[in-house]
Amino acid sequence: MTSIARTVVDRSLKLARAPLDMALGVAGASRSPAKLAVDRVEAGVRRTAGVVLGDRGLKRDADRREVAAEERERALQLQEEAEHRRVEAEKQRRSRERRVDKAAQKAKADGAQRARAAKLESLKARRKRRSTPRRTRPPGNVRPAGSKARPPKRRRRGRAPRVRAHPVAVRSHWRFRKGTASSATRCGASTGG
Repeated sequence: MTSIARTVVDRSLKLARAPLDMALGVAGASRSPAKLAVDRVEAGVRRTAGVVLGDRGLKRDADRREVAAEERERALQLQEEAEHRRVEAEKQRRSRERRVDKAAQKAKADGAQRARAAKLESLKARRKRRSTPRRTRPPGNVRPAGSKARPPKRRRRGRAPRVRAHPVAVRSHWRFRKGTASSATRCGASTGG
């Protein structure tokens, strides 16, 4: 008798639930709070039928279905929380990228502005050098008016200055080369000549 009653309750609940499951499936809400509400109602009806009929199997089945509905609800909450965190992380990433892009653009603009300022400074310095008259030297050995200093001697251009050797060194070298110097002269003794 209990197995027949359990079968009747099970079939009637499946029959009553079929249109709701179809509507939720078409709406794409198979993992929604509405489906969880339907599962909880079914577990409550099974529990009531188990108490009225005195069927422990229906009570255990109702308990299992209620625990399963709670687990699905918890999983749905965790999934929503994870989705919320993902959206927040995406917003933060985009915000960080915008800040980095702004900083890069600002650095680029500042660099260009500094380059323009440096170029302008160099142009100003060049114009200043061109506009300043050059100091001219007086021609030749003419002293400027009022100066007591003697003008420096001018060097000859085109030739290196001549180096003069000591006359004794040149003479002894010449004797050594000609072979007329004595061995004493060669060794460093002077003959007075």
